[in-house]
Amino acid sequence: MLVSFSFALTLIASVTAAVIEVREPALLEKRQVLTVIMCKDLNLQPGSTGGCTSVTTANGGCYADLRLLSQDGGNWNDKVTSAAVASEVNDRSFSCYLFADLNCTGRSLRINFNEAIRDLRTRGFDDITTSVKCQYN
Repeated sequence: MLVSFSFALTLIASVTAAVIEVREPALLEKRQVLTVIMCKDLNLQPGSTGGCTSVTTANGGCYADLRLLSQDGGNWNDKVTSAAVASEVNDRSFSCYLFADLNCTGRSLRINFNEAIRDLRTRGFDDITTSVKCQYN
């Protein structure tokens, strides 16, 4: 299911947690800042199981261990139930990947620019995500 760019940016702005930045590789253009939004509940909304957060990476940067996220009580490992991808610019040439294992390894799920997966159970990836990576295709 696709979401509008403005919805994605509104969702980023509404997330109360701080944004985590991964800077690999260094000295990249601003347009290469990529964001994945993750929630512990369905429909990209805070709910009974927890809130939402976002992880921003440079092109190809890996956020290697979601246990290190401190937002919403911390430890996001194996707790992501919905996710979406957004960028500061309208550039459809990138995707983010959710990985089952540390250091962006193991089984993965690709989420394209402006795509929202409101229920990761439909993709067989509910409560599995351990690391995240975004990159230009």
